[in-house]
Amino acid sequence: SPRGRDPVTGIPRDFGKIGVEEGSRNTTNARADLADTLADQGRWAEALQQFDTIKAASAHDPAMLEKYVLANPSYAVALIRNGRPAEALAIARRAAARQLRLVGKDHRQTAGAQGILAMALTALGRDREALVAFSHATPRLLTADHNQSRGAQDWRTKLVLESHMGLLARLSGTALVAELGIDTTAEAFRIADTLRGQGVQRALNASAARASAGTPGLAELVRQAQDKANRIGALTALHAKLLSRPTDQQDPNAQKTLPATIARLRNEHKALTAQIARRFPSYASLMAPTPPTIAGARPQGGADRHLCGRARELRLGGAENGAGGFRSGAVG
Repeated sequence: SPRGRDPVTGIPRDFGKIGVEEGSRNTTNARADLADTLADQGRWAEALQQFDTIKAASAHDPAMLEKYVLANPSYAVALIRNGRPAEALAIARRAAARQLRLVGKDHRQTAGAQGILAMALTALGRDREALVAFSHATPRLLTADHNQSRGAQDWRTKLVLESHMGLLARLSGTALVAELGIDTTAEAFRIADTLRGQGVQRALNASAARASAGTPGLAELVRQAQDKANRIGALTALHAKLLSRPTDQQDPNAQKTLPATIARLRNEHKALTAQIARRFPSYASLMAPTPPTIAGARPQGGADRHLCGRARELRLGGAENGAGGFRSGAVG
């Protein structure tokens, strides 16, 4: 790689040395991309260094400071991983509030920010609050929703789910989970099974659903549903981007028309999905398979079953161990 660039991403580390103004919007965007990439690779100290540089360079621009630092869920994760959970908690709270304002309570990005808030609470030992926050975030993150693109946020989702799984393992059998009525084994298994099937499986499901339609008419309905889902994701991202601009740079007309367009597309997508489900029932199970039960997954015999996430492993006890018990630990 050229000197002064990250060897993996190719993005410059020191923009000043290549004659680019530090603190400009283009530079900040590029540095934020580098920070996200470093975080995705688990290079937490380097990611935090990039975020801290953005923070210093954006001090003159409140809108950039809010977007890239003060309400950035990726920055909160980097702080948690670098042993600064108290700072992360404040960032995560602002990130969750910002996503709620931009895309609404049902959006995956909002759930992801709530999950990172739960991670910060876990790191601070505030277990009850963390369980409540996870209870809001995890169900949405486990839902196979092809209306909302995930992309670069996948690594954050995995960390949230693994953090929740680790908390459940640590609290299994305690008075707190008994009081809250949480079945830690069943919940941790559901999370672990989702972690196993993320990524490629979603693309396979989409292709399989279209290929399995069986008749040209059904295949066309499936194509229309998928196209509308892609439009919903793109327009939702555009709407959030427009709202994140300074007030004097926002387009009032777009702020009115985009939400209406997104709502219309959601209704049309919902109608198409219902029509396909009536005529092609297997479509729904392909696109959003029913989560397996703990009973069906428990091995018949003494051997434990191992389900791996990105950084944590769930060991599910065999039948001879009875109905209870699982362990969670780092992979490797």
